[in-house]
Amino acid sequence: MDLLPLARPSHLPSFAALSGGPLRRRHLPGATRPLLVQYPVNGPPSRVIEVVRRWDVGDGWVAFDAPAMWEYVATGEPVLLTHRHEELIRHQLEGDGELAGVLDRLDRECGGRFVTFQVGEWENWLHFDPVTVFGLTADEIRTLSRGEVHARVVDTFRRWRADVRGRIHSVNGYGLISHVGAEVGEDVVGIESGENVPATQVQRAFARGAARQFGLPWGEQISQWYQATVPTGCATEMVNLTPGGVHPTWVGPHTGHSANLLARLWYTAWFSGAAYVNIEASTGYLFDTVYGAPELPADCGLTEYGRLARQLRRLMERVDPGIPYTPFGVLLRRDHGRMTYWRGPWHHQAETEGDRLTVAFFDQLFPGQSQGPGQEERYLCPSPWGDTWDVLVAGAAAQAWSAYPVLVAVGEVSWTPADLTALREYAQGGGTLVLHATNLAGWDRGFLGLEAQQGQSAPGTEVVLRRKDGQARVLRRLAGSGQVLIVLHEPGLPPVPSELLAALAAAHLPFLPDPRVQTLINRTAEGWLVLLAHHAGWTKEPTEPAVADAGAGVRLRLDLPARRLQTLDPTADSDWQPVGGADGGMVEVDLAPGGMRLLRWTE
Repeated sequence: MDLLPLARPSHLPSFAALSGGPLRRRHLPGATRPLLVQYPVNGPPSRVIEVVRRWDVGDGWVAFDAPAMWEYVATGEPVLLTHRHEELIRHQLEGDGELAGVLDRLDRECGGRFVTFQVGEWENWLHFDPVTVFGLTADEIRTLSRGEVHARVVDTFRRWRADVRGRIHSVNGYGLISHVGAEVGEDVVGIESGENVPATQVQRAFARGAARQFGLPWGEQISQWYQATVPTGCATEMVNLTPGGVHPTWVGPHTGHSANLLARLWYTAWFSGAAYVNIEASTGYLFDTVYGAPELPADCGLTEYGRLARQLRRLMERVDPGIPYTPFGVLLRRDHGRMTYWRGPWHHQAETEGDRLTVAFFDQLFPGQSQGPGQEERYLCPSPWGDTWDVLVAGAAAQAWSAYPVLVAVGEVSWTPADLTALREYAQGGGTLVLHATNLAGWDRGFLGLEAQQGQSAPGTEVVLRRKDGQARVLRRLAGSGQVLIVLHEPGLPPVPSELLAALAAAHLPFLPDPRVQTLINRTAEGWLVLLAHHAGWTKEPTEPAVADAGAGVRLRLDLPARRLQTLDPTADSDWQPVGGADGGMVEVDLAPGGMRLLRWTE
């Protein structure tokens, strides 16, 4: 039986349709393309600005406290301020005169230029200092309802936003709560990856979905910090950068993340739709100088890290990445409070069955992401269905929902009457709505085609997938020109059957990804642009050189609907090369561990 008779690949949206709707790519205000942001850890600012411009490795800045920050602001390029960051988070700047003077000066001198205050890793304060920040102890968080904690987090973000007169954005690391800041009205949705933060692709799905749901750009800060070590731009003996500190940070010959992994994080962030890629602590290892040296030498050159950053900057200038094609929207409860490493919601609350199903679902999409970081091959991972998912929340703005041909509700969602109306109209208008048995509360069971008591199919509802024992697994109910698919719960089985995910991919993607590599698919004005990245076989320990297993390379055979197919190594200084004889059909691509490849074709 055909699982999805109403969906066909011929229904793929045009570039014009995507670029005119809520899924369009959004840049920072005043920018016309994605930006590469430098996060200096050396000085002085005038030297940093001169060196970065000479080597052409950036067009935006992270700036610390006054007076140094004013030199970066004066460049006219976007600036992410970390001015008095911890005081801001702890609500110690409400009515502060010095901050008021800074804000007055920004209002006078910046006009419409983009300058915003960064609330870095702000969700971490839920467990670092919840009393000062949120007015709650850990024990109180455990006793409150999920919605009550969400309300306290929202109120806290509003206080921060008021303190800096609306110039604010958040950088979420361990928490998957991009939608809170987006709904409150921050300037740009931000996440942190790299470091020891797991679930990179899940984070991006949350950030991109939040940005699209609330009409904002999003960006990614990528950290070099790796299990208490950081890389450096020149050889040095093993040195503790924080002597006497409780948590030492080490720099040495092979410390920190490898250049190859950081490049894969930078390049895939750009391709995933980030309006900016922020290279954390960049001057400490892009240039051949000691990490954190007080002065950046005038004659410093580029390291391997720096050369890869320059290649990305050139790529950003000459290649339009198009619009990330994510036909699949995931609907979660607005107060989900999830963490990237899958501890309890809001870090302190007990998991429900719906929470466990949510975790299992994201591990279906991105196998291994829930394990957390370890060796470098675990920071990014392949997916049988590609990086083609955005996360949305219920009970909030629903205008973007109709832009997704498929919506999958996961976990225990508390539907509002407006949600139910919007989703009913969505299905009747041609959408495919996938509901799990855990999120049917509030629905008209007649509309879903379910018997009032038994949860079995009613007349007009068909069983489209069965378990091995013959029992129903997935039901389908036609609704107008669309359909509702209901996944019946069965302990021990995946939240959404892999057969259904495969059918969705076959119906809504231009080709089927190879499950051995990360696949990002973008729509362009001429056709399609695809980035492939191979992560298996690349390993690195925090104080050891990276190791690439030459035997772990892959040869991909992709069935592409391609005309005039071209390929490019994004990390090499080379031109697009035609793929001979590829005018639709099977194409072979070789990738080494840590390798990336761009493919583009016209329709």
